[in-house]
Amino acid sequence: MAIDLATLGFGVETADLERAAKILDSVTESAGRAGKAAKGMASDATSGMDGFTSSSQKASHAAQQYLQSLQKQYDMLGKNRMETAALQAAYMGFNSEVQKQAAAIGAQIDAWHRNEEAAKAAAKAQDAAFRGSKPGADEAAGFMAKLGLNTA
Repeated sequence: MAIDLATLGFGVETADLERAAKILDSVTESAGRAGKAAKGMASDATSGMDGFTSSSQKASHAAQQYLQSLQKQYDMLGKNRMETAALQAAYMGFNSEVQKQAAAIGAQIDAWHRNEEAAKAAAKAQDAAFRGSKPGADEAAGFMAKLGLNTA
């Protein structure tokens, strides 16, 4: 048989227990919010680090490309068009057949430029001869001889 405490004259005050339970619920809820905020901050920090790493890698890649570009420019110094065409084809990853074709086309460009210079020298020599200026004609003939052209 169950005994009713109120019948016996006992009373239990539960207001303090209810207040403590509410405070405990509030603390638990606050701790949950703090945990979520910390998790969000950690996620933001991680993505920030990922962004930094990505930016660092991009900067390093750009520096490498720049240095390679300078090396290619250096490699081209003193080269004629035939040689530079073959080198450019090699830099672009083309096979040896394409490199040979590029060199052949470059050689044709070189020949065209030599012919252009020879035509200019011949015109200069003809003009000098027309005016009777022997030193100008000698200079033009010397230039044409350097190009390997017959001046006779």
